[in-house]
Amino acid sequence: MIDFRRRVKELCAERGITQKELAHKMGITDISLNKTLRGQYPQLQSLENIANALGVEISDLFVVTPPEQVATSMVLSCPHCGKPLAIGLQAVSAEPDNGADHVSDGMMTE
Repeated sequence: MIDFRRRVKELCAERGITQKELAHKMGITDISLNKTLRGQYPQLQSLENIANALGVEISDLFVVTPPEQVATSMVLSCPHCGKPLAIGLQAVSAEPDNGADHVSDGMMTE
């Protein structure tokens, strides 16, 4: 089963809100939200409230981007309009250039 709590944290981070702010949007305390997130089987009403507050479908609370896509995807979308956002990140190759200096195990090598 997908880690529901981790997914809600991811969705909050994508939207730039804290779990406390999410709880406020839902009209509950952050303690109540934390109890819901820790529960093994959250109730449908709780899932609906969380999804509505985050502006997603309930199914999105259980969908995780595969790690291989997270590592290569550098495009973020606006949660309101869906347009791509420009961010100041540069792609970093996992493999060093031949003959170039690189860091391996914390030590600089050639």
